[in-house]
This record gives sequence, structure tokens and C-alpha cells, in this order.
Amino acid sequence: KDNYIPIGLRGGALDPNGIKSYARGFYGIIPAGMTTWMPSGNPVRETIGREFKEEIGDFDFKLERLIGVTETQGRIPGRFFVTRIRTDATLNQIRRVNSEVNNVYDELTSRGAKKEEIEEELTSRGLPVDGWESSSISGIANNPEHIACFREELRGACTAATQAALDIWLSIAGKA
Repeated sequence: KDNYIPIGLRGGALDPNGIKSYARGFYGIIPAGMTTWMPSGNPVRETIGREFKEEIGDFDFKLERLIGVTETQGRIPGRFFVTRIRTDATLNQIRRVNSEVNNVYDELTSRGAKKEEIEEELTSRGLPVDGWESSSISGIANNPEHIACFREELRGACTAATQAALDIWLSIAGKA
């Protein structure tokens, strides 16, 4: 709504497996998730819709268009579809929901709750079940100068997919 690109600091345990397998402790554009082939429908649209609700919350959004596709070998290797999404949520609304999710997540994990119990509690509160995947959320103003600055200042602190997505956006904007 306010023209920011949400960037999450990937949460979860900062153990060697979590860092290697899930890029925990690195910045990543959200929402993001695994797309699998489906015999009908649009797998990219369906994945973005699911991941938006699971990571950001129950806000209205519209997947506007596919911007590009990239393949990376860095943290979380694979093929990534870069899309443009519009939402009725402001960055502050997204951040408030994320903060609430992380408070619930931290409280329940400190008591030894299992993943299923945490998901059930988050669902009962109307919160996104995977919101904890970002321990905090910030945003980049959606303009070439701010994106280029973010990309350069935090190079090496972002997932490879995030760096590639920013590169694609800047190439389209003519600022690569």
C-alpha cells in the first residue's frame, strides 16, 4: 500500500544446519516459497498466494505480474520467480503482525511446544503460521536509488535469491 518491498531477517535457530539449509540470519524478500508442478492452475500464483498468507498475514493482495526468473547456487539454491505484488497492508501493519507472531512463537517455543501446537495457536489467533520465518521485517522504498543502496550495503547479508531479485528489478528500472 505504501510502496515498500518487505524484507525479512530470516528467523529460527542459528545453528549450522539452519544457516546452511534455511539461510537463517540472512535477509530475504518475502513472501517466498517452494513452487511445485500442479496439473491445473498457476503454480506460481498459487504458491505466492499461500506464502503471502502464511508469512505476511490475512491482507488483501494482488499478484500483478511476473518480473523475471533466476537460478542461484548460493544460500537456498534453486529457480526463483520474481513477481510484483500489491497489497492493502502498509509496512507498519505487516511489521506489527510479524512482531505479534514472533512473541507468540518465542513464548511457545520457550515452553517446549511442538511445531503443530505453535501453528494451531497462531491459527486460532488469526496470525500467519510461518510469520516466525522472519524474526523481524523492514522494508525498502520501492524506487531504484533505495533498492541499489540496499543491495550494495547488504551484499553478502542477503540470500542469493534476494540479490538476484533486486538485480532483476534494477535491470528493468535501468539502474543495474
